[in-house]
Order: sequence, then C-alpha cells, then structure tokens
Amino acid sequence: MLVYNLFSNVMFEIVVWMIYLKSQGWSIGEIAILEGMFTISQFAFELPSGVISDKLGHKLTLVLGEISCFIYLFGYFFPHIHLVIYISFILFALGLSLISGTDVSILYDAIPVKEKSKYIKYSGIFNSIGILGVAFGNAVGGWLAKISWTTLFIIAIIFRFCAIVAAMSINEDNLESVDELQMKQSILKKMYHFLKNSKEYQRLLLVICFSDAAVTISYQYGSLLLSTIHVPTELVSTIFGTISLLGALVSYSIYKIVKKIDENKITLCLIELSMLLALLFITKNKIVIIFGLIIINVSFEMWNVILENKIQKIVLEGIRATSISTINLFTSLLLTIGSFLISAMSKKISLELTIGILSGFGLFVSGFIFIFYMRKTEEK
Repeated sequence: MLVYNLFSNVMFEIVVWMIYLKSQGWSIGEIAILEGMFTISQFAFELPSGVISDKLGHKLTLVLGEISCFIYLFGYFFPHIHLVIYISFILFALGLSLISGTDVSILYDAIPVKEKSKYIKYSGIFNSIGILGVAFGNAVGGWLAKISWTTLFIIAIIFRFCAIVAAMSINEDNLESVDELQMKQSILKKMYHFLKNSKEYQRLLLVICFSDAAVTISYQYGSLLLSTIHVPTELVSTIFGTISLLGALVSYSIYKIVKKIDENKITLCLIELSMLLALLFITKNKIVIIFGLIIINVSFEMWNVILENKIQKIVLEGIRATSISTINLFTSLLLTIGSFLISAMSKKISLELTIGILSGFGLFVSGFIFIFYMRKTEEK
C-alpha cells in the first residue's frame, strides 16, 4: 500500500495543467467551467464508487480507478479538441472517486486488530508517503514542462502505469473480510440510517467538507493564482513541491504531536489561522500569497489526518468506503459551486480576491462547526 500510494500520488501535471490549457488558448472562465464539470462528475461518482468498493472489493475498485486515471492522461495530447479534454476530466473524476475512500479502507483493513487504536500513526505514515509523491510530482512537473509538455505527459503516463501494477500486487489475503451477513444487508440503507442517527458523523462531515473544499480551491487555483502575479512556472512547481515536503513532515509527525497537545485544539487553531491567511489574499501582495498558500496547505495535512482518524473510529464495518465517499460527495458539491462562482466572478473581480473570499468563508464555516462539535463532545 505504501509503494502504491507513492506512485499514485506522483502527478506531474496536477500543478501546471491550468497553465498548460491557458497556453493552448483556454480562458480563465473556460478553465473554471472545466474544473466545475470535473467536480460535478466527482459529485455524481462519489457515492456509487463507495458502494461499488464495499460490494465488489477494495482491491478491484482501486485497480479500476487507476486505469481510469491512466486513460485520462492521454487527453492532454489533444488540447484544442475541447470535447476530448472534457471526457478526459470525467474519466479522471471517476478514477479519483473510485480511489478515494477505497485506499484508506484497505489501509484500515490491513492494520492488525490490536493496532487499530493507533490508526492515526499508520494514517500519518501513509499520508506522508503519498505527500512525498505529490511533492516529487509538483517539484519536477514545472521543470518537465519547461523541457516540453509532451515529455511531462509521457512520464506522467509511465508513473500512473506503475501505480496500476502496484495496486494489482496488493495481497488481499492480508486484509480483513466483511462479515457475510453485513454484505447481504443493503449498503445504501445502512449508510442512510448511519447518516441519519450519528450526530457526531454529521458534524465531522460538515467540518471536513467545508475545510477540504476551501483548501482544495486554494490548491487547485494556486498555480494559476501565482501565474497571475507573475511567478515563473518553474518557481510555481518549486513552491508546490515545498508545500508537499512540509506536509509530509507534519503528517508523519502528527502521532507524536497529538500525544503532547490536545488534537481538537490543534485542529481549531490551524483552521482559524488558515482562514485569516486566506482572507489576506485580497491584499494582492506576492509574499503574502506565496506564504499563505504554503501555510494553509501544510496545516491542512495535519488537521486532515486528525479528522480522518475521528471518522475511522465511528464508521461502521461494511460501509467504511461508502461513509468516506459520502463525505467526498458533499465536498465535491461545494467544489462545484466554488468553480462556477470563480467562473462567474473571473471577469468582474481579480482571482486573488475571489480565492481569498471563497477559501476564507469555507474555513470560517468549518471552524464554527468544529467549535460546536467540540462543545457537544465535551458534554457527551
């Protein structure tokens, strides 16, 4: 799983694809619409992909997701045919939906029963390995683009193929199996009752959705934002590589940190700090934007591990992947709304102001709900 996670997260194109399409004649509005279509597709695929994963098996679902992401990369060779790009991004959304929730479900199942209480430790290591893959992709992607876009996409295809091979090599015999009685029960019915009755899950769902959507907007549009304030493509790649390296470090260290400091206090402080930094984007100051992007995204890697650990502790067996996909479903909905807002606002106000307002608002809502969650947890 660690080897797989490394290859799966090396995506050389992910930081520079907006710059690439813009260089091929796409406007910011068209790029935002494409991003919106991508998030709509994720929204449509998330819940079905979770059900598929819990029904057909996590390994098979993971392999199918990787194959879909593999095919998507070939679309970049036809940037002037918009329909090809649209179909490619739909396939990418499908692939990511099949992977998300499935990978951490496999990780959880692979951990021995007596070690389940230390899931945050294993999750931190798993995330740090994945982030190192992201760091490598981010750091190298911009430089590969400087050589040629074709070189970048060919190497990205090779790495995605390695991810497929790694996923196929996972030994299912080492994973916990779901009880047959649980499999006979309707997954959607179980998920509905769990969502309806678990107030703790509802609150965590909202906290994760708003914070994840807010940070993802800053990350996805970060390269375009830096390009807008005249940061060179290779430096953009270096900045995002730095974000990933620091994120890997804090993710790996999170288990030791929460043993010394209350995890709820850490989460709340980081969300509030990130909210303030996002709002400062409206100053249009290059240094503020660069350091704001770094701190927000690095902080997210820390609180994301904490919140995921909380989710894994309360979800029911047999609907583990579906529970996580449900969270991703609502996150995708928020990202879809955000993308179309960016598209609508792109001709009226600056990108710095748009990203600052949307990310800051999302983090404000997330922090507010988390305060409510903390109070209810203390009462309980």
